Amino acid sequence: MDDQATLVSWAKASDFKRDFEFRVKGLSFAVYQWILMRCEVDTVKPDTHTRGYAEACLGRPLSDADVVDVIGRPAAKLGIPARSLDVVIWEYRSGNVESDSREVHLLADVKHSDTMESMTSISLMLAVEDAPTAAEWYRTALGATDLWSLGSVIGLTIKGAPFFLHEAIDNGFSSPGVIGQTTVRVEVFIDDPDSLFEMAIAAGATGSGDGIQDHQVPWGIHRQGAFTDPFGHVWHVGDRSPLQRFPN
Repeated sequence: MDDQATLVSWAKASDFKRDFEFRVKGLSFAVYQWILMRCEVDTVKPDTHTRGYAEACLGRPLSDADVVDVIGRPAAKLGIPARSLDVVIWEYRSGNVESDSREVHLLADVKHSDTMESMTSISLMLAVEDAPTAAEWYRTALGATDLWSLGSVIGLTIKGAPFFLHEAIDNGFSSPGVIGQTTVRVEVFIDDPDSLFEMAIAAGATGSGDGIQDHQVPWGIHRQGAFTDPFGHVWHVGDRSPLQRFPN
């Protein structure tokens, strides 16, 4: 490549998984996105600022690819260059814009755009015998905070990831503590899995024999550990690496 036009054409046709992942040491998806932006590709980079903004808007953790999608879709809908929106978010999150500036109003439009609000959420509802008692344990053990409470049904969130508790009812929805088994395990993906795992064990959860450790998987290392909470639900707590797309 010996001219700008060829470089831009190459960048637009490139693919991180196909062309770079595990081929260029130290090249993360965020750095790859930054390179694309430098090559005039209209996209965003999932750095600390864009991730923080996107996750604050949606109230849940996001993968790198999700951050790019979450910021890029409303930008296209509102007719804003994604690269320009990336800069605005950086300035805003760095505290470099006034509270009533054009940039802040623009970010408000992005946050409340239908493309942002239409992102799908998948959660789970755990059957427990006593919802308030279970909720208190999850607050203590996992740092959960309340969304709402109907008494026998309670909504909670762990660092923006919602989940729900429901007292067992006589229609086949029974707690694993009563039936002695579970067909679903809770998967938590977080930046610091060790801390959450250790909090749960300290609060009375039963850890697996292996504790929390590094596992070799096709995309590299996945750090994860498992425990069973006092109500019979099995939790696997690990880093965010499985949230990234990986080609078969």
